[in-house]
Amino acid sequence: MAIITMIPQAVSLLRGTHSWVNDGFFGQISCKLFTFAQGCSMACSIFTLTALAFERFFAVAFPMWKVVTKRRTRWLIVLIWIASFAYPAPFFYAAKVLLYDGIPYCVEDWAPVFDPRRSQAIYTAVSFVFLYAVPLLVISVLYVKYRFLVFQLLGQDHIASTTQWLILCHVDKGFQNFIDHPTRSSLRPGFYFTFQFINKLM
Repeated sequence: MAIITMIPQAVSLLRGTHSWVNDGFFGQISCKLFTFAQGCSMACSIFTLTALAFERFFAVAFPMWKVVTKRRTRWLIVLIWIASFAYPAPFFYAAKVLLYDGIPYCVEDWAPVFDPRRSQAIYTAVSFVFLYAVPLLVISVLYVKYRFLVFQLLGQDHIASTTQWLILCHVDKGFQNFIDHPTRSSLRPGFYFTFQFINKLM
């Protein structure tokens, strides 16, 4: 999907026109595929982030509940992709190549079956509600609740201490390749023994 969406988008930004399409058959097909892939990838990302917010919230709020299982995960992935494909499906009709002063543009046009302005306004409003407002509200509420639960369970001091140890472990992991393979490093041998001593302490 990145190939389908990013290359035409880059051409449009660089040239200021939709010169990657024409008003012929293949131009119409590429316009519809581009718009569909763009909407599908965006919807899939939003739905996935919302599902992850629920998963993390239940893992902390109800750790004894077996909410996430392999079967439910498979069904959730299927539902996410079905919803992601369903959202931009109307663009297979609405996405069209129109000529303005002889220059082709890939635009959203709901005519002649639907009223162009009203249909575009409704579709935009639905997209805003279900792909921006509702997911943003849900994710914000769940992560705020998640944060308060973690602070109540562990306490701020414990979280700070845990964060410090995670940083130390990450630094130690970064030195691991140098410690295991000192001959591959351009550092002096004295640094090797220093880091080896620090590694033993950690």
